[in-house]
Amino acid sequence: MELLKQIRFQALAPEKIDALIDLVDHDLGYRLYQATEKTKCVLSEQLSGGFLFKETTIEISNHVTRSQFEGWISTEVQAISNCVDRLMNRCNVTAKEVDAIFMTGGSSFVPAIRRLFEEKFANNTPIRAGQEFTSVAEGLAIHASEILRSG
Repeated sequence: MELLKQIRFQALAPEKIDALIDLVDHDLGYRLYQATEKTKCVLSEQLSGGFLFKETTIEISNHVTRSQFEGWISTEVQAISNCVDRLMNRCNVTAKEVDAIFMTGGSSFVPAIRRLFEEKFANNTPIRAGQEFTSVAEGLAIHASEILRSG
């Protein structure tokens, strides 16, 4: 907090630093995350949407396009692509040998992620999905259970 106050003293737009301090002081990080997640969900279904975060002294309202969002996540999408390539190489499997893709987790709804797999496995490999919102938590619970048993 001291660092933020020092930065505010030298800032060209101290009101923006005040808003960040307010966000931290009022523990609004999760609410900001929720507003961001809501916009991500809208952009997974529509080509554009609004972002709105309005709490205490902070108000952020902006129109966002799917194209902008995909630009922001392009590094992560490329990292996923690279991970799939490494896995395929390590297992000595080609895209033609994959008979089905099962996508899970909230990111499986993101068109850029889905498109990545459609392009990488363009040989009419069916893409299936399920348990998008529970599978990650279930996997973490299974992993935690295994750690507890072995420890």
